[in-house]
Amino acid sequence: LLRRELGVGAVQLTATTGLLAALARPALGVGGTGAAPYVVGAALALSSSAFALQLLRDRDDLATAHGRASLGVLLLQDLAVVPLLAVIPLLAGRGPAGGALRNAVLAAAAKAAIALAAVELAGKRVVDGLFFFAARSKSQEAFLAVVLLAVLGISSVTEAAGLPAALGALLAGASLSETRYRYQVEADVAPFRGMLLGLFFATVGFAIDPRVLIARPGAALAATLGLITAKAATLAAVSLAARKPLAAALRTGLLLAPGGEFGFVALGLAASSGVIDAATANLLTTTTALSMALTPLLAKIGDALQEPADRFEEVWLRRTRRERDDAALNKAVSTSRGELVVVVGYGRVGKVVCELLDAKLQRYVVFDVDVRRATDARQKGKPVFFGDLGRSEVLEYFKVGAARLVVVAIADKRATNRVVVALRRLYPDLEVIARARDSEHQRRLNKMLGVVAMVPTLPTDSRLLSLPFGGAVLRALDYKREDVDGLIEESRRKALGIFDGASDNLVREEQATLLEQLGLSDREVKEEVVAS
Repeated sequence: LLRRELGVGAVQLTATTGLLAALARPALGVGGTGAAPYVVGAALALSSSAFALQLLRDRDDLATAHGRASLGVLLLQDLAVVPLLAVIPLLAGRGPAGGALRNAVLAAAAKAAIALAAVELAGKRVVDGLFFFAARSKSQEAFLAVVLLAVLGISSVTEAAGLPAALGALLAGASLSETRYRYQVEADVAPFRGMLLGLFFATVGFAIDPRVLIARPGAALAATLGLITAKAATLAAVSLAARKPLAAALRTGLLLAPGGEFGFVALGLAASSGVIDAATANLLTTTTALSMALTPLLAKIGDALQEPADRFEEVWLRRTRRERDDAALNKAVSTSRGELVVVVGYGRVGKVVCELLDAKLQRYVVFDVDVRRATDARQKGKPVFFGDLGRSEVLEYFKVGAARLVVVAIADKRATNRVVVALRRLYPDLEVIARARDSEHQRRLNKMLGVVAMVPTLPTDSRLLSLPFGGAVLRALDYKREDVDGLIEESRRKALGIFDGASDNLVREEQATLLEQLGLSDREVKEEVVAS
């Protein structure tokens, strides 16, 4: 599950970066080096973990489909921040192609690898040891002091190495998560989370430059709407391609459409490195802040789209499923060459009939009026389709008259009569075997409608006592009697849980026990089988 969500994040980041880079060059007139559009696209493709995760946590949506998808995308973006921030300073004065860019990327990858190795070492050795001494002191202040020391120390190291301090803070968080005391750290930091988030949201507001809004209101508004639209559309499309529900795809796209906090860092670093000019960086920073301010509104729009999206998807899936089923069924009928068996009803008796037909490699299709039963069987690869064969238009549409045999295995008496009457009205010469409810029902079906009717020994569906009905179906298809009897015996043994090598006494004992539980004598069953 995690790999799939990370895959969605990787595709989203790549696709959004390319799309935004293509839009940035003509729309914003991005200047500077040839790599500038790609830097802008990557910076704007990042989303805000602080905003999105806080909303998901407040709404208790982390375990939902769109919550898991959002978490996977955000995790992948956080992982991508490391090489992105490392490569930006190396792009200053270089073009997007050639050996210079390749060397820059390799150098950035080397720095990122060193940084991650340092996190692994610091998290599992140095910081863990410091927390051990802090725990022995039984002082909460000592614990918090170690947390601050880790964050500030790792940030200083990354800044000294030429990487942004914000990247060091991210790596410090990863380092703290590697310690044995991560749960205690989380508990001690929890009271400060709201205050720190408030400060973060305030810094987002500070990033909005009123001068840009006054001087270029149209550009700022167009850039904000374009960013949200492009990211939401890309995220939704990628999520749908990953077979996410429509509502989850839309909500994920809207929640992660705004820019992110690391976008500020990337844009500021690009401006200070000369990759983009200061005016463009100022406009894009304001755009990112404005889009982040719209995150709660976009989340509410996603909530409002939940029900309509679910209804639309239900109707669409039902239509596409019906189209696929119709195509598969028409293909089966057209290629059967008069050898197809149509089974009506996929209850216990119908399933036994289908198993016997499968054993003889006989082609068949099944119709059932229970949508859920038909859908479940179709998902398991069975040729079971939804359809009411008691209606003449359905019989004509599916060309049931071309079948070799129709087996009506419905338990309900009235439903059986409807189907048999409809079959006889349209196809008087079609061979039909029907399941009768009782002897009176059997007599009516035999004499009045001219179909072969059989009564199960028990009024309730039983796999064991459904076998004679299945045997009659195979004999009607002109299979050899000894083959049918052998198959019935094999199925009977499976129904009784008896395997090859069991003695005849054990067979009789198991059968007698079952029949006793059913309230029948062995003689009654034998007479029923012989009569069938």
